[in-house]
Amino acid sequence: MTARDHAEFIGRVPAWAAVQPDVHAAIIVGSAARLETPADQWSDIDVALFVTDPRAYLHDSAWLSDLGDPMLTFVEPTAMGGSYERRVLFDDGTEADFACFPVASTEHLAADLNARAAFTHPVSGVRCPVSGSPISFPVRAVR
Repeated sequence: MTARDHAEFIGRVPAWAAVQPDVHAAIIVGSAARLETPADQWSDIDVALFVTDPRAYLHDSAWLSDLGDPMLTFVEPTAMGGSYERRVLFDDGTEADFACFPVASTEHLAADLNARAAFTHPVSGVRCPVSGSPISFPVRAVR
């Protein structure tokens, strides 16, 4: 995957989120959000979704077709934040992880030092998928 492919996929995320009534925030995190050293062509794209009910995104994968053609997908616990993520390999080679958090958990995540670091660390900073500007906790609606 090239930098252009990354940018094209990342551009689809806010457009998709904007028409989902239960998505309160979709935030690019991890290497794709780094401003200092951008993701390379082998990096996956990490997306934190703050939604009304994460189960809708974890128990059903039909929504992924709005973002591409998934070849493989599975759910596993997140590394931090006590939730789950849907990992996806799309047919164009794009790898994306969608960590799904209930919107009510933003206060809990803000208190979790590991999660807070993931959202505010200057190296892995957070970029608003709509404006591209860095943002920090607490998360606000960015659809």
